[in-house]
Amino acid sequence: CSLSEEIELIRQYAVIQKARFMNFEIEFDLEESSLGCRVFQFFLQPVVENAIVHGFQRGMTRGGRIEIQSRIFEHTLCITVTDNGCGFDVEEWERADEPQENHTNIGLRCIRQILQLEYGPEYGMTIQSNPGRGTTVTYRLPAESGGDGDDSRTDCG
Repeated sequence: CSLSEEIELIRQYAVIQKARFMNFEIEFDLEESSLGCRVFQFFLQPVVENAIVHGFQRGMTRGGRIEIQSRIFEHTLCITVTDNGCGFDVEEWERADEPQENHTNIGLRCIRQILQLEYGPEYGMTIQSNPGRGTTVTYRLPAESGGDGDDSRTDCG
C-alpha cells in the first residue's frame, strides 16, 4: 500500500484506541512527496500499539503524545514514530529471547526481519529509547515513488 493509505489505517486505529484509553494524542508531520511511497501494510501499527499499551501503560499515563513524521532523503523514505511514554532499555530488550510479562517481543522483531529481508541491510528499523523519556522508532525504506527530498541530508535524523 502507499504511505498515505497506511497513515489512514493508523488514524482509524488511533480513534479506536483513544475511545478505549483517552490518554494520548497523535500528530502527523508528513512530507507530501513521501505519501505516495510504497510500504508494507500494517508495519506502523505495532509501534503505535506499543506506545499506547506499554509506553502509556494501558491508559494509566496521562498526556501521552505520539508523533509520526515522514521525509525523503536521497531516495530513502525515513519514517519516525516518537512517543513520550515510559521508555525502555533497548539493549535489555534486544537480549531478551523469552517473552516478558505483557509483551511477546514478536511484533517489532518481525517487522525488523521483514524489512531486512525485503530491502537489505542498508534499510530497516532502529529503536532508540530511555526509561522515563519515551521511544523513537525509525524506519529506513527505499523511496519507491515520487519526491525530490532534500538531497543535502543523508540520514533520517
